[in-house]
Amino acid sequence: MELIQHSEYIYSTTYETKRDRPSLGYIKGSNFSVMVDAGTSAQHVKEAYALLKERQLPLPTFTILTHWHWDHTFGMHAVQGLTIAHTLTNRELERMMKWQWNPEAMQERLISQEEIPFVDDHLKIEYNDLNEIKLKTADISFSSSMTLDQGNSHVQLFHVPSPHSDDSVFIYVPQAKVLFIGDAICEDYYHQMNVDQNKLQAMIKFLQALNFEIGIQGHLPAMNKTAILNQAYTLIK
Repeated sequence: MELIQHSEYIYSTTYETKRDRPSLGYIKGSNFSVMVDAGTSAQHVKEAYALLKERQLPLPTFTILTHWHWDHTFGMHAVQGLTIAHTLTNRELERMMKWQWNPEAMQERLISQEEIPFVDDHLKIEYNDLNEIKLKTADISFSSSMTLDQGNSHVQLFHVPSPHSDDSVFIYVPQAKVLFIGDAICEDYYHQMNVDQNKLQAMIKFLQALNFEIGIQGHLPAMNKTAILNQAYTLIK
């Protein structure tokens, strides 16, 4: 894993396919710093923090979640400071907190289709010991939008329709014209890879109207606005 610098004060870690680890964003502020997404595990968080320390960057005061999927949230218990998520994200986390994490329970969820093979396979790669899985809800939740004033910049949070997940949150830094979108431009893995065209069109409209130059996603390299929109257009049926 490496730390990539996108602007004077915005970074992200590289993503990894083997364990389905997404990139984790970082926004350095003069008053406090913010991380985008909590990653797959405590180890993922530990490795990301080590990269920040190497650059002498302060650890985050807040960690914002882009959506509820395991690869963006299972490291929450290990992050420093407070976590922020949409109310729908917390609802999904509360649901998963009731789950048991052993081979038998995981197999039952696959049979009932409450869980999907893609997630099950990668969880078992990330966790040699399933007892290390610890879930929690975010400390702070919001329903529509929210803004954090870092001093030198503002971090704006928007709940945006997405075909990937109903709780999708976009994190926008207007001063740098950088947008974090998680996995929003993607099919719905939990519903037969469906793409809700109404949600997709609403998301495209939001992206078109927003003044950003760099879009940072969970499992793809950073792209400019044109490339981000072109990616979204490919999902139109």
